[in-house]
Amino acid sequence: MGYCLTMKRVLILLQFILFLPALLWPLFAADDPYAAWGHGRPQDAIAALHARAENEQRWDAWLDAGLAAAAANRHGEAIAWTLTAHQMAPERSEPRQALRALNVTLPVGWVDRLGPLILPGQGWVGIILLCLGAACLGYSLCTNRQRTGTLITGCLLLLIALPGRIAIDHDQTRSLISAVRDTLLYDSAGKPMTAIASGSILYRDQTDAWADRILVVLNDGTRGFVPVVDTVAKP
Repeated sequence: MGYCLTMKRVLILLQFILFLPALLWPLFAADDPYAAWGHGRPQDAIAALHARAENEQRWDAWLDAGLAAAAANRHGEAIAWTLTAHQMAPERSEPRQALRALNVTLPVGWVDRLGPLILPGQGWVGIILLCLGAACLGYSLCTNRQRTGTLITGCLLLLIALPGRIAIDHDQTRSLISAVRDTLLYDSAGKPMTAIASGSILYRDQTDAWADRILVVLNDGTRGFVPVVDTVAKP
């Protein structure tokens, strides 16, 4: 009799454990930004996705924030956050495609010029090739056995991986920003020079702001100042 009661209690406990995720799922789903987005409310997902992107600092997190903003018809924020994703991973095609869908033309970078030549320098493959190439060069300098073959192998591995790695690192350091709303370009005296449409891609020419304005360069080479507030995308 006691054995049967114990088994019943164990079965009840197991059922409770099995059904617990189903009972708690609505609580987690309420806080899941993707759930709101999936139910046709992308505007409700923007704040959470933006906070996640800022905390994790991953290109795909910024891309999700940009896509949610685009779905919510927040054009300026969508371009700004998707551009951040592109800056963090210029070799990835997803941010490029998203920006193309937003009618944004990116400035040509080294990744664009090299094309398929960047492939061996990406990710862990590039790191492994660089390490192997450096190891071969180091070994060839420390030994006299098969020195020529090892030296050639090391040079070839570095030649394969370095162009892509250098191109990716270069494009990541480009100071590209976008105008999140229609604004104006001012000269150093504060006189308006030209209008800048929302979503325009700008080169930031310096890191420090001056009088709440930053120095930028337009695609045609025109230099001037834009208000900082017009380049900051907030959820």
